[in-house]
Amino acid sequence: MISITVNFYPPFSYYTKKKQAEVTLEDGTKFIDLLKQLVSSFPALKEMIPDLHDECIFYNNVFPVINNNLVTLQETLHDGDIINLFGSISGG
Repeated sequence: MISITVNFYPPFSYYTKKKQAEVTLEDGTKFIDLLKQLVSSFPALKEMIPDLHDECIFYNNVFPVINNNLVTLQETLHDGDIINLFGSISGG
């Protein structure tokens, strides 16, 4: 088992009503599996994470950082990881 910290930044904190969550996962859990678990725990997150099977849609909505590095959906998580979920910012 591994323990990780998930920090929710706006707009994610709006949907979760939390700024942080401590999550325990099985060894070998991938980032996409964590996201599925978070959507299950916080159903309102479906607004921000509409489709985990389409990376273009996902990365238009989410800027995921693990231990200060941008990651892919298939990234394997490790004990003690700190995950920051930011909403994408765009404009001109």
